[in-house]
Amino acid sequence: KRYQLIPTEFVADGPVRENIDRDDDVDLYKFPVPFLHELDGGRYIGTGDLVIMRDPETDWVNVGTYRVMIHDRNTVGLWMSPGKHGRQIREKYFRAGKPCPVVVCCGQDPLLFLSSSNEVSYGVSEFAHAGGHRGIPFETLRSEIYGLPMPAQAEIVLEGEIVPDVMKPEGPFGEWTGYYASSVREDPVMRVRRVYYRTNPVHTMARPGRPPSDYSLSKCVIKSAMIWDQVEKAGLSGVAGVWCHEAGGGRLFNIIAIKQAY
Repeated sequence: KRYQLIPTEFVADGPVRENIDRDDDVDLYKFPVPFLHELDGGRYIGTGDLVIMRDPETDWVNVGTYRVMIHDRNTVGLWMSPGKHGRQIREKYFRAGKPCPVVVCCGQDPLLFLSSSNEVSYGVSEFAHAGGHRGIPFETLRSEIYGLPMPAQAEIVLEGEIVPDVMKPEGPFGEWTGYYASSVREDPVMRVRRVYYRTNPVHTMARPGRPPSDYSLSKCVIKSAMIWDQVEKAGLSGVAGVWCHEAGGGRLFNIIAIKQAY
């Protein structure tokens, strides 16, 4: 109840700018991007990532976790489920006939990933959400092309735009349920125009597998607390406990205990 959001702090430089590949020098195959499951549609550079976008109407900076599949040396597929905040922002740019600026961070502070991969409220920046939990602001740099914030201490960052008029097949991908729950679809591509990276970067990944998996912190604990907040805000009283069970992947098997009133 004492929790407060702490907005990001912009700085002049950081380790992620040790190396910068621009335009024709961009080649994503220089990184050892893994092929995670035997039937995947390609190599995925983004799974435990941050996808950073700015709402064109409000300047709200949203950070989400979406999968990013390499198509070739400088284009990737970026799958965002319908209804997700990133998808809503992308569609605003597309309706205006514009490409959607985006930054993808592949290697970052775990607190940023915990905020990015869970359901933070619409209009709240995950940078400020994670900063509030840490107690001090996260340092960010402005990207060269679009001025989007990117973590100064990041490992690898891609910058470019999602274009509405270029579609390529994305998927399938072995999902966190332990199955190929998603099919192949035509999806807009991201054109990568900048790659910022440390010398000898650490590429962080989330490798989904069949539950029960190690969801105990990243999903079960965090999501249980967030559900508890939401049901109390909705007016449900007497909540004694909430648990998102590991066997449901921290999503599909949720238990709420309520104090018996009568």
